[in-house]
Amino acid sequence: MSADRQPLRVIVPAILFGILVFWGAGEVGIRLLTIWRPQYDVEMWKYAERVKVVSNHPGMRFEHRPGVCEILMGVEVCTNSDGLRDREHSPEPDSAHLRIAILGDSITFGWGVPQRDAYPALLEKTLAGVKPGLQIETLNFGVGNYNSVDELAMLKNHALDYRPDMVLVGVFLNDAEPSRALEFHPLLKQSAFAVWLWGRLDALQRRLGLRKDFDHYYEDLFQADSSGFKEMQSALREMISLCRRRGIPIVFVMLPELHDLARDEFADIRLRLRRLIDAAGAEFIDLRPALPQSGGREFWVSAEDPHPNILAHRLYADELARRLPETLSWQEAVTFMEQRRGTGSNEK
Repeated sequence: MSADRQPLRVIVPAILFGILVFWGAGEVGIRLLTIWRPQYDVEMWKYAERVKVVSNHPGMRFEHRPGVCEILMGVEVCTNSDGLRDREHSPEPDSAHLRIAILGDSITFGWGVPQRDAYPALLEKTLAGVKPGLQIETLNFGVGNYNSVDELAMLKNHALDYRPDMVLVGVFLNDAEPSRALEFHPLLKQSAFAVWLWGRLDALQRRLGLRKDFDHYYEDLFQADSSGFKEMQSALREMISLCRRRGIPIVFVMLPELHDLARDEFADIRLRLRRLIDAAGAEFIDLRPALPQSGGREFWVSAEDPHPNILAHRLYADELARRLPETLSWQEAVTFMEQRRGTGSNEK
């Protein structure tokens, strides 16, 4: 072997060994760091790998594994025997309870807050006493990364099996994302350090203008020719039609975007969604008035995670408890509950 190739026999293994040591140290370091200070990207990765599972139900990309418990973003996340982040619920509703099925994504699921402090659980308490003798039971069907198409599938495959008297759908701007199979690079499936590095790279690209920032990303989702927006419109209309055929009132609840409350740059999108839902014959509640006219970050789960924190969830539940009983849907739900309990029928 020539003398000039001899160093390669030393340099290449040394480089590979250095990379291996660097990566191993990074992997151990990130996993230890997340115990003390949860990292949003890594926690979402853990959620996808440990709590979610590919679904066998028609039209459902994924759902929660039943009966699992994990610590995510520093809080306990447990699912019941049907995969809901909720207590156990009987398929048969109690005759004294008005049962509300709540669909949505990670906000409705309660990402970053204890289950008892997510707005679906809080709503059960805040609605108590609206009508003498009427008790409320809410069921949380929220799943992280769901869009409107996923929520329609959840309604068909799970929520209606619980015979709800009312359906609420928590709507957020990313519900207009196109439905795609969740696929990860093998390295991202196995390595917390790779996920953390990918998140840092993504943030850097957005700061440098190499990728769209969140406001332009959301605006593009709602362009008239957007495939995701078309899917969203179709799914919303089908949810309304499906509930109408069963005589179940359905209300859509617009969940606020928390980056900059003063700018309120998505007011036009919220108005378009309101008009869409009004035209389809359902009711729409915008929770933006529940929040102040400025700020935003004080309602974040963490400095890098704009999901609503406990305070925001409480404001959402209070606003819903104030406005929901004023809707025609609420009166219909109470009547529907009374009629159905009297007949014992699953459908009208």
